[in-house]
Amino acid sequence: MMGTVDRIAVFFNYSPKRQICLAECRAAIEATESKRQKIKSLCRTRWVERHDALEVFIDFLPAMVDAMSQLMENETKSTTSAEISGFLMAITGFQFIAVLVSVTRCLSYIKPLTVALQGRSVDVVKAMSQVSVVQQALQEVRDNIDTYHNTWFQEVSTIADNLGVQPSQPRLCGRQTKRDNIEAATPELYYKRNLTIPFVDTFSLPAELHLWQARWKGVTNPPTTLQGAVEQCDSQLYPNIYTVLSIACVFPVTSCECERSISALGLVKTKLRSSMGQDRLSALCLLSVHRDIDINICNVVREFARKHPRRMYLPDILSEL
Repeated sequence: MMGTVDRIAVFFNYSPKRQICLAECRAAIEATESKRQKIKSLCRTRWVERHDALEVFIDFLPAMVDAMSQLMENETKSTTSAEISGFLMAITGFQFIAVLVSVTRCLSYIKPLTVALQGRSVDVVKAMSQVSVVQQALQEVRDNIDTYHNTWFQEVSTIADNLGVQPSQPRLCGRQTKRDNIEAATPELYYKRNLTIPFVDTFSLPAELHLWQARWKGVTNPPTTLQGAVEQCDSQLYPNIYTVLSIACVFPVTSCECERSISALGLVKTKLRSSMGQDRLSALCLLSVHRDIDINICNVVREFARKHPRRMYLPDILSEL
C-alpha cells in the first residue's frame, strides 16, 4: 500500500497536465476551500509526514479515480496507459482501501508523539512519559478492538461504496504461505483478524518484552549501561529490542550534537572544497568534530604510503645531502 501511494504521488506531481486534470476532477466532485492542491509523496525519514500523506491520499481518492479514468481514455502511449490501468486497479481494490484506512487510523495515535520527539526542548523523562501515554491508548484500542475495528471498517465501506467497489476478501485455500490465511465468515471479520489486530500488536510487542524480562530475571549482575545491554542482546531472538537499544546508544537528549555536526559541515565543505568526494568529506568532518582525539601524523603518513605505494614517494632527506 505504501509503495502504491508513493508511486501515484510521483505520477501526478511530476506532470502539470496530470495535476491539472486531478484538480479539475476534485473540483467537480466537491466544492472545497482547502489550500491542498497536490497529493504528497511519502517521506522516507519522517513518519509524521507519512501520516499527512496518507490523510491527503484518502481525501483525494475519489478525484484520483476519475482523473485516471480520463487520462487513460486520452493516453496514446501504451506503456503509460498500462501504468495508469495498474494504478486504477490497485486503488479500486477493497483490500487496498481497507489497508489504507486501517494503517492511517493506527498511525494517528503516534503522530502527536512523533511531532513532540522532534522538538528541541524535549528531554528523556518527558519523552518517556509521552510514550507511556501512547502505549496506554494503543493498549485500550487492543482491548476494545471490536469497537474500533467496526468504526474503521464502516469508513472503509463508505469509501468503497462511493467508488463503486464491493466488499470482498482474498480467497482461502488449504495451504497458504505467502499471506495470512485465517478463516473468516465476512470481510469485516477477515480484515479484523488478518490486518487490524496484527498491525496494532506490532506497536506494543508484549511477547518480546516478556521474553526480555524473563531473560534477566534472577540474574545477579545485569548490564547497567546501554552498551552492555546491546552486547548481551541476541539480535535474532530479540530483533526489536536490539534495534531500540542500538538507537538509544546514539540517540542524543537534545539536538546540540546534530547542530554541532551541521556547523562542522559548513566549516569543512567550503566553496574551495566543493568538489571533494564523500569519503574525504566524512573523514574531515570526523576530524573536525572529534578534536580531543590525538592523531599521530607520522603514523598517518606511513599508513598512507603503505596502502598507496605508487602515489607517494617518501625520500630520505638525510641520504640526499
